[in-house]
Amino acid sequence: MLTIAIADDFLNAFSRLPKSAHRRVRDFVTKFRENPKSSGLNYEKIRKARDQRLKSVRVTQDYRAIVLAPDAGDVYVLLWVDKHDDAYDWAEDKRVNVHPKTGSLQLLSATNVEELPIAPSAPEASAAPVGRFRDLSDDQLFQAGVPKPLLPAVRAVYSDGDLDAIVPHLPSEAAEVLTGLACGMSLDQAIEEALAKPLTEVGPVDVEDVAAALERPQSGRRFRVVDEEFDLEGALDAPLERWRVFLHPAQRALVERSFKGPTRVLGGAGTGKTVVAMHRAAWIVRHGLPADGRLLFTTFTVNLAKDIEKNLATLLSREEMARVDVVGIDALANRIVREDLGQPVRLATGRDLDRAWQEAADAYGEESHSLGFYRAEWRDVVMAQSITHEEDYVKARRVGRGTKLRRSERRKVWPVFEAFREVLAERGLLHREEILRRARQGVESNRHVRRYASIVVDETQDMTAEALRLLRALAGDEHENDLFMVGDAHQRVYGRPVTLSSCGINVRGRRSRRLRINYRTTDAIRRYAMRVLEGEEFDDLDEGVDDANGYVSLRSGARPEQHHFEMLQEEQTFLAQEIKRLVRGGTPTNHICVVARTKKQVSEFYETALEHEGIQVEVLGRDEPKTDAVRIATMHRIKGLEFPVMFIAGVQEGSMPLTTPELRSDDKAVARQALKQERCLLYVAATRARDKLVMTGHGTRSTLF
Repeated sequence: MLTIAIADDFLNAFSRLPKSAHRRVRDFVTKFRENPKSSGLNYEKIRKARDQRLKSVRVTQDYRAIVLAPDAGDVYVLLWVDKHDDAYDWAEDKRVNVHPKTGSLQLLSATNVEELPIAPSAPEASAAPVGRFRDLSDDQLFQAGVPKPLLPAVRAVYSDGDLDAIVPHLPSEAAEVLTGLACGMSLDQAIEEALAKPLTEVGPVDVEDVAAALERPQSGRRFRVVDEEFDLEGALDAPLERWRVFLHPAQRALVERSFKGPTRVLGGAGTGKTVVAMHRAAWIVRHGLPADGRLLFTTFTVNLAKDIEKNLATLLSREEMARVDVVGIDALANRIVREDLGQPVRLATGRDLDRAWQEAADAYGEESHSLGFYRAEWRDVVMAQSITHEEDYVKARRVGRGTKLRRSERRKVWPVFEAFREVLAERGLLHREEILRRARQGVESNRHVRRYASIVVDETQDMTAEALRLLRALAGDEHENDLFMVGDAHQRVYGRPVTLSSCGINVRGRRSRRLRINYRTTDAIRRYAMRVLEGEEFDDLDEGVDDANGYVSLRSGARPEQHHFEMLQEEQTFLAQEIKRLVRGGTPTNHICVVARTKKQVSEFYETALEHEGIQVEVLGRDEPKTDAVRIATMHRIKGLEFPVMFIAGVQEGSMPLTTPELRSDDKAVARQALKQERCLLYVAATRARDKLVMTGHGTRSTLF
């Protein structure tokens, strides 16, 4: 049988061609997919090619595609497309190999092998040369995926800068292993992270069998077999959206298998958790969904749910998407209460809640307790444990609360909660947690409410206890592929930690996995963002502590910039000048995003100032951007997005961290949690940057700057 595959280099090359050439390349790819052996394709040998299996195929009079096409066999791989002479130049020094140890397909440049373009930093003259990987033998480095011709170059690595220089020239798995080693992993750990399995499980490797190499997950970083499930047209429509086509073996191992119960996936920012969740949903629809079953994909924020629905539609056909509901958790609860249970729903706004709390505290509150205390106690104890009666509150566990309460004191606090509920009820309003609770109770008691065969959850760390209990009820009793949840406690910007087990979701053992490779940001940005969280401890979404060891980025880049000014006007002028400089240098305006902590800062401080300087901006809202202008948004709005260039503005005392009643609370636990949440929000904003991060502020310098 024929095996046809496409390399990520082909899509990258296609994206750089003029639009006028795209239609003819598409026509060629269609014909190639139908029959790569067609005589009309006009294969030509490349006389100077190091690898004689590489052939040139005519696309037009001016353009050629480069294909791996052995003289004997049925494996064809699209590698590159370019103008005639440029395509030949590209192909002349390329080699395609199956690595004897990892079994992955590798595309190497012969010039990289023989004349690697790095200048390793020389060790100090007083010291004997000591390489970064001196403790590993050549055979061990070879096992890590380093091709033998590149071993001398790896031996010449003495510093992090040397490693950054060599990484772009290494096969993907070798780059990951060396980066993991540099971060303190053992060789076995680094290899298992890179291959998603121990090297002993790779099995025997036939270096001549390209078809077998293509089937191995470790080749999936850069090559994709063009099978019936692969949307080739969609890939050509968006050639730079690699997430649609190429998956890391650790990601694929999570996507393409059945789990006997709930599964949790942890991972730092940029590790592709949402990508895994979307591919997982697509795989379940095709392979793991009962004939009459439906899949729910839910997340915490409305905007992210919209983005996911749009992207998921690129992975599934219209018929397959008809079996999927993509909806935010609050909208889902509202729908259940209103449509399935037939109950009216009027959500209490922030102002409604403020008034209700004030009235309840005025009537029954103690002077020794602030409004912030009551609100935190309600959120972290009453709603977290779904408490509706005084006696249950008196006996409730209050782990993590800073103010100790004896039973007699709890009885004095409870009337405030009852009054709060009564004030909302009198006005026909419902707290969002009450809507979630009613939805969950309705699902548990009403067999006519729609349930789901499988549920995929993104941003699990922001889900409250009632939200998780609702999802458990919607999935029914524990069964195969019932719940697949991805999250990262470092990005928790809403609410407090909730343990999955307390909500009836058991993910212990083999049903808990971690992603460690950051594909989005440079390592300099990753390190900066992690420093924002130094000193804080994070949970693993259950009863354990999160271990972020081995969380690495493979991309190098400049350090994030910090600029602080005395006056707001100076900061505004700097932002405008920097944006103009970037645009003059060729950065597309829609690759630039400016964020601030609050809507007021966005609209009054930065949007107006940039427009006054002649810079067109578009505020990111719920709808798709309508222009190619510079993006501007709050930190919360950009959750789930990414931009090549990020400016985080207004990082000064009072704004970041934002001075809220919780941050000023006398309850140390409340204040500590509020500060931690602000740190997490800054971490989220910083990790939206792919290539360049700039922090600005004015006035009194922030403690987080």
